[in-house]
Amino acid sequence: GSVALTVEDDDELSGDVDEDVDFDANDSFLMHLVALAGSDQQIDQSKGPTSLPAAEIRERITALLRHGDVDVDGDFDANDTFLSVMGYTLDEVVGQHHRMFVAEDERTSDQYAAFWRKLRSGEFQQAEFCRIAKDGTPRWITASYNPVFSSSGKLYKVIKFATDVTAAHTLLQDNELVRFTLDSTSSCVLVANEDHKVTYFNGAMSRLLTGLQSSFQTVSPGFSLGGLVGRQVSSIHPALSVATLQQATSRVPVDMEQSIGDTKVRIVVMPIINATGQRVGTIVKMADRTDEIAAEREMQSVVERANSGEL
Repeated sequence: GSVALTVEDDDELSGDVDEDVDFDANDSFLMHLVALAGSDQQIDQSKGPTSLPAAEIRERITALLRHGDVDVDGDFDANDTFLSVMGYTLDEVVGQHHRMFVAEDERTSDQYAAFWRKLRSGEFQQAEFCRIAKDGTPRWITASYNPVFSSSGKLYKVIKFATDVTAAHTLLQDNELVRFTLDSTSSCVLVANEDHKVTYFNGAMSRLLTGLQSSFQTVSPGFSLGGLVGRQVSSIHPALSVATLQQATSRVPVDMEQSIGDTKVRIVVMPIINATGQRVGTIVKMADRTDEIAAEREMQSVVERANSGEL
C-alpha cells in the first residue's frame, strides 16, 4: 500500500493535499508554496479545482512537512507504513542514511550520486525504484522525492511518497517468464484477461490464425489477426462467448471441436486462477485436427472393411 505520512491526530494522508485523489505536480507546487510562506491568496490562486480553503490546505501541508521526511543529508525518518514494508523498527532507521535501503553496488554508483545531487539542487524525482528490506529481499516502489524549502529559500528536507509495487513487479516478471515459455512451445495458446479481452497469443497461435483467417471470417466476418490484442475473445469465433469462457473451471475445462470452413479445430478453454483463488483470466488452446481426424476416419474405415471381410 501507500507509504502514508501520519499526522498528529492519527489520520493518514497520501500526500494528496488538493483532494484530487493522487499526489501530482500541483500538490508538489502547493507544498513548495507553503514552505516558502506563501499567502492564503497565493494558495487560493494556485490550488486548482479543489474546494478546500487555503487555511485547510496550509494545515495539511504543515502536518506533512513535520513527518515522514528524508533530510537533505540523507538521514532518514519514517512512518509505520514504510517500516512495515521494509521490516524495520523506527529506532533502527532514524538518523541512518537512506543508503541503508539501497543495494550495495548501487550505493557507490554514479546514478545514486546523481540522484542525491539532483535532490539537493531542488529537482523533483519520480520513478520506480528497487529498495532492499531488512531481510535482504528487494522491495519495488513507485516513489516521488519532493524537495522542500524553508522560508528563507534554503532546501532543508526531502519528502518521499511511495507505493509498494513489489507484488505487481513480481507478477510482471512471472508473466515475462510465462510468455517466454509459451513462445517456445508448439501449442497454439491465447491468453485473455478477466474482461475476456485478448492480452497475448504466441507464435504458434499466430500461425494457425493466419493460415485459417479466411475460414474464421466465414463464421466471424469481422475477424482479423491485426488488432486482435485488446478485442473480445468472441471476435475470433462465436463459440468463444463470455458464457463459454465462464463455464470453464480448473477441474473441468471446456473442450469442444468446431468446423471452421473445411478445417476441424479443437478448442480448449481453461481459467487462470491466482494464489488467492481468484479468477484473473482465461487460456484458450487451439489445434488443427483436420489431418488427424482424416487419419482416424481412414483407420476406422480399414477396421470396418476388415471386420466385414473385404480385406
